Amino acid sequence: MHFLTDEELKYGVSVQSKVELGLELSSDEQKFLEDTNDKYQKEKLALTWKAYILMKSNDEKPFLNYMYNIKGMKFYVEHYIPFNIIRDLLQQLNLENSFAIPKEEDAIKHIQKHRDILIDKIKQYGDYADINIDNLGAVVEREKIIKKYVWLWEYHRSVCILYNLAEYDLPIKFSIDPRIMKMIVLLDI
Repeated sequence: MHFLTDEELKYGVSVQSKVELGLELSSDEQKFLEDTNDKYQKEKLALTWKAYILMKSNDEKPFLNYMYNIKGMKFYVEHYIPFNIIRDLLQQLNLENSFAIPKEEDAIKHIQKHRDILIDKIKQYGDYADINIDNLGAVVEREKIIKKYVWLWEYHRSVCILYNLAEYDLPIKFSIDPRIMKMIVLLDI
């Protein structure tokens, strides 16, 4: 537990023992429990934010999750932590400015825009129709791009599922270009 020193941890074990035995706690012990809970919530928030900001793509390369704030908020809402506690913790951690919590309507606009961009990119790069299939380098590069947008679609879809935003999901189909036996992506809208 990063948020407690070794001494605090030992003291916490003794306080926990008293709680388990049903013994009355002193005011210092009660204050320790309150302070420890506050430290724990700060640590949990920091670790949650860190876990949601830096992610790995399907090629194991790290990327910044630009929809991190939505996922972080969902975690805390699901765990019944009131918004004012989240705001206060962010202020104490000095994260409020760099990791702003969006209003719901802003988050939805962001997901809509993400969907629109994804539609355009799949239309543009989802197949091999516009490249010379005799050019192996071009085929290999296009395959990388297609995989990138499949991954981006999976990411978008997981965000839609996570936040019950089915209306912003993007249905696609996978097929094969029979000329080169490579996957293609088609919009299913």
